[in-house]
Amino acid sequence: MYASFYGTLGASPEEVGIDATQAITVSAVPILAALLLSALVRVAAGTARGRARIATYAALVIALVSVTVFVEWQTNSKTSAAYAGERVTSVNIGPIQVLALRAEPAHVRWIGSVPPGEERPIDEHDCYMYLGQSNSVVVLFDPGPTSGEAVRTLRFPQGDVAVEVVRGEHQATGSPLLRPACKNRTLTYE
Repeated sequence: MYASFYGTLGASPEEVGIDATQAITVSAVPILAALLLSALVRVAAGTARGRARIATYAALVIALVSVTVFVEWQTNSKTSAAYAGERVTSVNIGPIQVLALRAEPAHVRWIGSVPPGEERPIDEHDCYMYLGQSNSVVVLFDPGPTSGEAVRTLRFPQGDVAVEVVRGEHQATGSPLLRPACKNRTLTYE
């Protein structure tokens, strides 16, 4: 699921700081559970009492498939949100985090040197989606300001950019936190 989300945004889970063990664990759990339940059903089918257990195992398989479908649906929904410049956080089932996804609106300032006669690679007034970082490389997603401009994934050395992730803005006392978004490369609040 990590590869699906980040791959659609032009990055890999490893590039944004998700290690292979974490990604494999999330992917392997449903497969291993299905194989285990399948083996248990075969063993249990041979006895009368075992046949009663089949219903329990079938319910577990249905629950597992349902959770997998739900997580896939949520991942697709989060991908669409990132393309729209909306803040994306983890996929949860109730209070339990299933996938630690990230695409957050951020202001990025170029602090590295620029060769004479060249422009900075980014405009510090623009809003980008911060995906994460690994091996001293910051990964940003730019959904583009208009449909006529290409969607792109940007990678910069960590020492060349300063990233300010915007998680929300407080309103008047007692009001909910405003949610940030990157719309037309401008930070907005919804």
